[in-house]
Amino acid sequence: MQIFEREFKGKKYLISLLLAGGMIAAVPLTSHATGNDYLIRQLSGMARFESLQSVTETSETRTAEIINGFIAATEDQAVDEEIMAGRLTAFARLAFAAESEDNFAFNGLLKVLQISGRMQFQKAAATATGSFEKYFSGHVKEAITVNRERSKFYADLSNGETKGLSKLYTSMEYALLPVSAIFDRWGRHLNLQGIPVLVNDFVPMSAIKPAATKPLNTGALDRDGRKVFRKTLDAFQSRVFAAASRKDFLQVQMAAIEALTSLRQLEARYVCNLALSVHFVESIGLAGRNADNLSRSFAGRSDNFYRAFIIAQNAGVKMFSIIDIKAQRFHGQGIGIIVNDLPAIPFP
Repeated sequence: MQIFEREFKGKKYLISLLLAGGMIAAVPLTSHATGNDYLIRQLSGMARFESLQSVTETSETRTAEIINGFIAATEDQAVDEEIMAGRLTAFARLAFAAESEDNFAFNGLLKVLQISGRMQFQKAAATATGSFEKYFSGHVKEAITVNRERSKFYADLSNGETKGLSKLYTSMEYALLPVSAIFDRWGRHLNLQGIPVLVNDFVPMSAIKPAATKPLNTGALDRDGRKVFRKTLDAFQSRVFAAASRKDFLQVQMAAIEALTSLRQLEARYVCNLALSVHFVESIGLAGRNADNLSRSFAGRSDNFYRAFIIAQNAGVKMFSIIDIKAQRFHGQGIGIIVNDLPAIPFP
């Protein structure tokens, strides 16, 4: 599937071209359109297309089923929390998969999420704060705001060379918004029952360094270093997925501690920064600790939520690690992009 933009008589349209089936769907981006409307329409079209392509049944969950499960979660259909967790984890792993920085591109599900998230962000900026605390999406929106504000500063320092990196990073953050909104809504149901999920899982962006701070580490991973980096993240993702799937939140924390040790050793060896990967691993470790504490305090009632929350974050680790690799050449120029833009997380 290819998704692209065109202009028709003053209105911007997003065209989804289903190449194999020859079907075209145009969704006008009017002032009345919402990111959620766009998201559901596009995902529904993708699911129908995938169903048409699935001529034989397989033992694996089909892409169409994964997408339709996410649509059900987006539309807030009442469902067992075990099923909800399964739907969100399957979709996050499908949407945020990224093999390497060499072949990464915004297409398919990720493109739909990114466009929907941008619309959601723009709507939030134009309206008042919602009726309840949106811990996850609020954190993502705060990060987007900071990165957009700092992008010009970094571009001026680099003669415009950081623009592509800033755009890529912000686009990835936009793609998180539709998913984070579902977790906020699910979390709200638990919060109303007195279970404080998400409440202590995020650190305010106010704690970040000034943009002008020069990075202490100015080196970069070489080919061998990148191989070790990928191997470290692969092992971490596999271990966290297995542990969170069986709701073993202590093992999630242990996996995070070991991965952090390996990442810090790589940073020291190459005198480089892997700040965003470290940030994700710390965040997953913190979520594991909070999950373990709440599980014991509330007899496991938060377990399905944190199973999905941890796996969703874990799904994006490799995708966001691309930002670390691309930022290193700018650190060599004394520009602290990314490394200055992340708050320290209290883990371990």
